[in-house]
Amino acid sequence: MPEHLERLREWRAEDDYIMQSQLDQFDWDNIQETLEMAYLRQCEAEIQTWQDGKVIYHQG
Repeated sequence: MPEHLERLREWRAEDDYIMQSQLDQFDWDNIQETLEMAYLRQCEAEIQTWQDGKVIYHQG
């Protein structure tokens, strides 16, 4: 039974895994422009980063 539970946990982790996006230069320029506008207007911005198969949200 413990082997069964371990395999279920592994299966769940595989389902939750998110592939890292590949950004091109246009994407990086767009991100830079958006962040600069938020900074100049003193607006809050939400950024999503990828780490170890998970998306992490940052806000500020």
